[in-house]
Amino acid sequence: MRILILNWRDPCHPKARGAEIVTRKFAQEWIAAGHCVTWFASAFGSAPATEVLDDGIRVMRAGREWTVQWHAQRAFRRGKLAADLVVDEIHGFGFMTPWYVPE
Repeated sequence: MRILILNWRDPCHPKARGAEIVTRKFAQEWIAAGHCVTWFASAFGSAPATEVLDDGIRVMRAGREWTVQWHAQRAFRRGKLAADLVVDEIHGFGFMTPWYVPE
């Protein structure tokens, strides 16, 4: 199964904290069970736009913490993000996935 995590920060973000730590543990378990995990988050500093972490999580970054939701929607509609399951993490302002992710 293809699992897409939408979170304003990824585990490598300098401001990553508890939510990102817990989410990474879930992602690691999903990968261990044979699933593919992509984590879409905001860009920061000199971090690459796309990378695969040592535990197999594919990270994609675009926008900043307050525009990442728009970038995720745009990437999904353009076919750059595909998923069988979407995890929409809300940290103040969600990704509004019901508007663009089919059931």
